[in-house]
Amino acid sequence: LIGFVAQMIDGALGMAYGVSVTTFLLSLGIPIITPAIASASMHASEIFTSGSSSLVYMRHKNINKKMFRALLIPGVIGAIVGVTTVSFVSKEYFSIIRPLVAVYTLVLGVLIIIRTFNVPKKRKKIKQLFPVAFTGGFLDSVGGGGWGPIVTTSLLAGGRHLRYAVGSSHLAKFFVAFTSTITFFFFIGLNHWQIIFGLVIGGMIASPMSIYFSTKIPIKKGLLLVGTVIILISLKTIIQTILK
Repeated sequence: LIGFVAQMIDGALGMAYGVSVTTFLLSLGIPIITPAIASASMHASEIFTSGSSSLVYMRHKNINKKMFRALLIPGVIGAIVGVTTVSFVSKEYFSIIRPLVAVYTLVLGVLIIIRTFNVPKKRKKIKQLFPVAFTGGFLDSVGGGGWGPIVTTSLLAGGRHLRYAVGSSHLAKFFVAFTSTITFFFFIGLNHWQIIFGLVIGGMIASPMSIYFSTKIPIKKGLLLVGTVIILISLKTIIQTILK
């Protein structure tokens, strides 16, 4: 169900798969699902979702090779550093890292809503992509999502063309997800196959329907809904932590 809903959101809006999956998984309150396992499961399943969509972007020539290369290396490095961090921290400090991740997803929810009301303006093209991609890769692995809201939104806000920004960022995200999955496998293993298969199966069922709804759902209303849901679930985790 989580994989289905997350793919519907991502397919309709072009972002928020990672943060949706991670937020929903952690909100279940199952002890075995630590931030590391939630992030690892999300990235393993995202290999399939981002890989298939990247092929579509390549087919329609929506990839700017120079932009893709500029995002790839720092994104991969950031992902490795992020996986290393969350893999070791979550083992002993799960009660601390979980609310921190909730705060992070709360911020992402706010960023998504801000994007909803953001009026496109002609701005100076962003040139320093290394810090943007590194930060996106790092936080994407630590928080289990955020590459789209951070990297893609930064590219668009920095004056990059919508078509190439989305396509190039999506292709780079595939390699970030692949790198994160391999690194997670090295540190914590991937024994939670039932979670990964559930996400993949749900995503595959939702994929054709999400493409249909992408032409029916107004982007602004959809982003507003997603941002609101993520904020509410994140606040729930934060409040539960405070009350304990």
